[in-house]
Amino acid sequence: MSFQLQTADSGGDPATTAIHTPSPLLCRRWSHPAQPSHSGNAGNPAAAAWLRSSLLMALASFLAACGVQAPPQPPRVEVPQQIKDLRAAQIGQAIHITFTMPVLATDGESLNKPVTLDLYREISPPGQQPQAPDTSATPWLTLLPKELPNYTRAGKIYYPLEIPPQELRQRLGSTFSFAVIALTRGFRGHPRKSVPSNVAQAAMVDVTKTVTNLEVKATQSALLLTWDKPAETLTGAPPSSLSGYRV
Repeated sequence: MSFQLQTADSGGDPATTAIHTPSPLLCRRWSHPAQPSHSGNAGNPAAAAWLRSSLLMALASFLAACGVQAPPQPPRVEVPQQIKDLRAAQIGQAIHITFTMPVLATDGESLNKPVTLDLYREISPPGQQPQAPDTSATPWLTLLPKELPNYTRAGKIYYPLEIPPQELRQRLGSTFSFAVIALTRGFRGHPRKSVPSNVAQAAMVDVTKTVTNLEVKATQSALLLTWDKPAETLTGAPPSSLSGYRV
């Protein structure tokens, strides 16, 4: 039921208070237009347009289904595994530092990012208890990824620390302690550091200089090796305890 008012201003009859009952609207069932036959579409523009519309709707539905993706995964954090076989040994006037280059991350997967090596060093004077390097301080030496091929052989790092003669004299009896941390770079260059390696130590001693005049001569039953006995140590002193040779 509704009240309908008409005014003279709107061009109708004068207003009245009579109640009008609207007539019910006749409804009819909606039916989908008959789909045109595929035969003869070439000559029927309406049928061709309907077919194109249907194909586009099917393609849109297919593309929408293809766009469904799995929940986003956080980026992988590549933290190198700990180095556990660090070694240090004096050979001549150099301390040779060796260890295996890490190739796996802590998640057990291969490292895909370039690896940087931070080396730490602590020198304990003669007579004092050797101290481990402070791996929270500034590294003593950093080997960048582009430098590593110069020190890598068969998956191991070989770094010779040459000690100048004057420093060698000053460091005699001192103990050199080393530790290594491997790291990769994450978001905005943030370092992803490994656990510090084991600590390797080497005491600086005054060793003999290099053997010279090594020769080999063939005899009837053997090869005869000869060389000159070292006459002095690296500091210029005469050898005091030459125990033998390794050939």
